[in-house]
Amino acid sequence: MTVNNKKLNDLILVENDVTYVPLRDLADAFGATLQWDDSTQSATITKETYPGSAIWITIPAGSNRFIMNNYPVTASAKAKLHNNTILVVPLREVAEMLECEVIFVHKWGQKSIIVIPYDFSED
Repeated sequence: MTVNNKKLNDLILVENDVTYVPLRDLADAFGATLQWDDSTQSATITKETYPGSAIWITIPAGSNRFIMNNYPVTASAKAKLHNNTILVVPLREVAEMLECEVIFVHKWGQKSIIVIPYDFSED
């Protein structure tokens, strides 16, 4: 799996046709910040979209109800704690919330997932 030209190979889970990845890995790949709130068992990821603007998503463990820039969003799958320590999230939906394109490639017996941030800069 490649996210923003960085390979992620550590923990990738597939359950019920949903690909889960650690939220920390996504944050690191995008240069986003990640904060964990132990009291609410939720993480907030913040990604700058362009100078002075950002997307932030609060993701509670065990829930498919996320908050994106103060608006509730219902995902098709729940975020969950893997081994009670690593928050894994449904890749496609969280990546798309972070303004990225997710591409699935199946070629010559190899399966790949590529996540590319949208480029909103003007040429």
